[in-house]
Amino acid sequence: MDKLILTMLEGSLVSIKIFFLTLLFSLPLGLPLAAARMSKNPLLRVPAKIFLLIVRGTPLILQLIFVYFAPYYIFKISYDRFTAVIVAMSILSSLLFDQFRIVEIIYLHRAADICQCLCCNLSCLIRTLLQDSIDFLDIFL
Repeated sequence: MDKLILTMLEGSLVSIKIFFLTLLFSLPLGLPLAAARMSKNPLLRVPAKIFLLIVRGTPLILQLIFVYFAPYYIFKISYDRFTAVIVAMSILSSLLFDQFRIVEIIYLHRAADICQCLCCNLSCLIRTLLQDSIDFLDIFL
C-alpha cells in the first residue's frame, strides 16, 4: 500500500512539473502568435492561421508522437519523453494563450470607446458592443 501511495505521489509531482513548465514556455510563445494573427501583413497573418488550423485540427496524442519521433528521423537527434511532452503541451497551450491575448487586446482597446459611449447615449453603446461581437467572431474564422 505504501508503494502505491509513493508511486501516486511521484506521478503527481511529474504532473505538477509538466504544468508549470508548460505554463512557463507557452506564455512567451502565445504573444508573437497573437501579434502575427492580428497583423495586417498577410505574410505574417496567413502562416499563423495555417499553423493554428493544423495544430488545432490534430489530436494531442498525434502531436506528442510527432514531437517525440520527428526530430530523430529528420535531424537524427532524440530526447526523452518528458521533453517531448513539455514541447507538445507548450505549443498547444500557446494557442490557447494566443486566443486569450487577442480577446484581451481587442477589448482593452475598445474599453475606452465603451466608456465614452456610456457617457454619450444608448445607441452608441449598442453599436460599439455589436461591432465588438463581430470582431470577436472574426478571430475564430
